[in-house]
Amino acid sequence: MMVDGLDEIESENRQTLISKLDKFSEATNCSYILTSRKIDIINTLPEKYKKYELLPFEFNQALQLFSKVISDNKVLNTMRDGLEKIQSQILLVPLSLMLLIELVEIHKEIPASVTELYDRFFDRALGREDEEKGIKVLFEYIMKKKFLGELAYCEFRNKNRLEIPNEDFKHFLDSYANQYGWSAEEFKDFVQEIERAGILDQREKVNFKHRSFLDYFVAFYIYENRGDIQDLNDLIVRTYFDSLWSEVSFFYIGLRREINQDLLDGIYSYKNETLSVILDKLLGGRLLQAGWHSPTQRHIDGIKNAINHAPRFHERFQKIITSSSSDIPNIISDFAVLILAELSFNSAFLERHIKTILKQLVTSNSHDDIYMAVVLSWSIRRFLNPSEIKENIDGILDKLVDLSKKEQARILLLMMLIEEQDKETRKLISRKLNRLQKRSPQAFKALLPAKRKGFR
Repeated sequence: MMVDGLDEIESENRQTLISKLDKFSEATNCSYILTSRKIDIINTLPEKYKKYELLPFEFNQALQLFSKVISDNKVLNTMRDGLEKIQSQILLVPLSLMLLIELVEIHKEIPASVTELYDRFFDRALGREDEEKGIKVLFEYIMKKKFLGELAYCEFRNKNRLEIPNEDFKHFLDSYANQYGWSAEEFKDFVQEIERAGILDQREKVNFKHRSFLDYFVAFYIYENRGDIQDLNDLIVRTYFDSLWSEVSFFYIGLRREINQDLLDGIYSYKNETLSVILDKLLGGRLLQAGWHSPTQRHIDGIKNAINHAPRFHERFQKIITSSSSDIPNIISDFAVLILAELSFNSAFLERHIKTILKQLVTSNSHDDIYMAVVLSWSIRRFLNPSEIKENIDGILDKLVDLSKKEQARILLLMMLIEEQDKETRKLISRKLNRLQKRSPQAFKALLPAKRKGFR
């Protein structure tokens, strides 16, 4: 038996439901599957449960979904080209992908960013198309967006909570109606239109149906009231480094379509050296993607600031691995950097700027610069043609002699990941690796997993 949507039940009633399911399962000898959109809820289940997380689609999997749903080849090609630009901004889950399909089929173009995707979706959900078709709606879509923005900011963000009691929601509704002088009938109609939009989940506890909806509307409120908010840049910087509300900054910059210099400076001068802050600074490329209409030099400066944190993140993450009692191979810290860099920089909006920076890095003698060149090459490898990949690798190989044997081993292994096509270059890297392993086997001892003994 499958029970879907544990997150849709009020938090205080979840344990009661689980107890009933356990009794039913024992009485009928029937196993069950319990699902939730919010992974943190699954993590609170008792240890007896086997827990699985469905990962987002990969790019090619998303294209397979499009090909099954879309019959128009022009629309399909638009989806493929557009998704390449914003794939690292958007979580490739069915909800987001189906939103993309709906919007592209209507507008025949893909939104320039994930924020624009949400902006168009909410306009549609709140009645913009009804108005354009001449269908009478009592409350304009923009008024509903302003209401949801104020609700998200005042009742959720300001009180640091992801759901609110129903009585708090009713009190907010009454206060909002009084503020704008609505009659009882207008108030009733407004509530019905909000419910019809399907953005809020209204039970004993009220929450936004998807966490990203809440983040968007908090950002929408800040954007709409940006002229009245004191120390706006400081607010966005603090929000970016708040683990619970970080995505609000991403949506805010997306609504502006530009990241200003003071905000960029504030993020990279933020006084905190914890691992999570270094991680957030490395992921700063996502903010540049959201602010895609920023000046070229600001993009270049932002990319440089972000990638400068790759060696620092590696160093701190490696200390954690070394201090643990586990046998985790050291190369894992490099893999973590590559994953984060791909999230941060894998964007058509940043491609040409990153290529400019790469040309500078591969000619540098700095150890950190060589490492950053490898990381950036990995993050935009899908945009690099074979000659560009070879040029970068040749430049990096020329600098390896100045590195320690352990560092050479790390860089060579990572370059094997980057170079997938050119057989001659792979052979060259492989020969260097083999020679290094014979001369300095110790360089590989902690770097790679130990070979398993016995038959496989």
